[in-house]
Amino acid sequence: MSRILSKRAKITTIGSNGIATGSAQIFELTGELIDIYVNYHASAPSSTVLTIIQSDPVEGSILACPASKTDRLFAPRKQACDSAGTLVASWEKFILNGTMTLTITLSNALTYCAEVTVRYLG
Repeated sequence: MSRILSKRAKITTIGSNGIATGSAQIFELTGELIDIYVNYHASAPSSTVLTIIQSDPVEGSILACPASKTDRLFAPRKQACDSAGTLVASWEKFILNGTMTLTITLSNALTYCAEVTVRYLG
């Protein structure tokens, strides 16, 4: 039987205002992705961009958040394909098995520019 689990990461950004960057990782994620909640620092600019990839093993992009500073819940899904590799009109949960890398760009230098919570069935 699966349980709903969650892990968090806080991303601190460094650099000049408007171009500060930062990253963090969440390790040992195994299961099906349910959702991702992003809680931005109150002083984060609206130009802040967050990208989330499954980096180990390399699985690619899970979420590319649009420039924003508004706290938000995302439920990313990937498009399914048939056995010939043709995309079909259905969506599936991401399967997590390893490390997730969270990267912020175009922000201000902030301690905990964003806190990201990942919920998954494990």
